Amino acid sequence: MIVDDLKEKEKRTEERLDKLEKVMEEVVQWSKENAKAIQELTKGLNFLTKTVDKGFKEIWREIGGIANTFGMMFEETVREGIIRWFKENNIQVTNVSPKTVRVGKKLLEFDIYAEAEDRVYVDEVKVRLRERDVEKFSNKVAF
Repeated sequence: MIVDDLKEKEKRTEERLDKLEKVMEEVVQWSKENAKAIQELTKGLNFLTKTVDKGFKEIWREIGGIANTFGMMFEETVREGIIRWFKENNIQVTNVSPKTVRVGKKLLEFDIYAEAEDRVYVDEVKVRLRERDVEKFSNKVAF
């Protein structure tokens, strides 16, 4: 009787071990599948990240181009206004335009440059004027 009980318990233990082994094999398989899925998701995420980064770079490039175009249009509008002001004040100027001027070893770039008799008029055009822009311009013309 004790031997039969032991045999029965051993049989149930072996069955449980067999079931446990099957479950462990399933867990291992499931882990492999998850690892593969994670790897594929990571590749997809990396691709999307690169695509979004490229898209943002393109958007910022476009915005920069638009801002540059707007700045040039604004400069032209200011230039036309300054020409009108010179005429209204009977100041004869030659060629109101952007110009780069060499002063010593420095190259100074001005959005508006005009010569009139014994004077030179220079200007920086800013869509949004900041204090540092005024300081920078002041330093530029203080040569």
